[in-house]
Amino acid sequence: MRLGARAGLAAALAALAVAIAAGAALAVTGSDRIETVPGTAGAGVFQPVGVEVAPDGAVILSELGGRSVRRTAPDGSQSTLIGSGLARPFGLALDAAGNLYVADTDGHRVVRRSPDGAVTTFAGTGTAG
Repeated sequence: MRLGARAGLAAALAALAVAIAAGAALAVTGSDRIETVPGTAGAGVFQPVGVEVAPDGAVILSELGGRSVRRTAPDGSQSTLIGSGLARPFGLALDAAGNLYVADTDGHRVVRRSPDGAVTTFAGTGTAG
């Protein structure tokens, strides 16, 4: 799938989320394309909902079912950015400094993961209201 126009990007990322959930590894080609790697069996993601693309081309997904945030690097390798402490990770955003923000909807807060891996509560108290 071609990464290009902003309108088509959401559809392309949704398709990537489905591929990752099915356990496919991904690769970013030099021609600005993200493709599944045939014959690979990645760790998979359970109920991906939020999607963000990092400046290096990595695809970051919030995993509703696994209550975590996962990253797929341009070479197809997968890692867990936040693996515990989230009640219902949903929306994602990256800022210019490389901080990742996660809307933890049932946790009633926004969590920030800094580039060095530190995870802190950015906003909210953990209580509704």
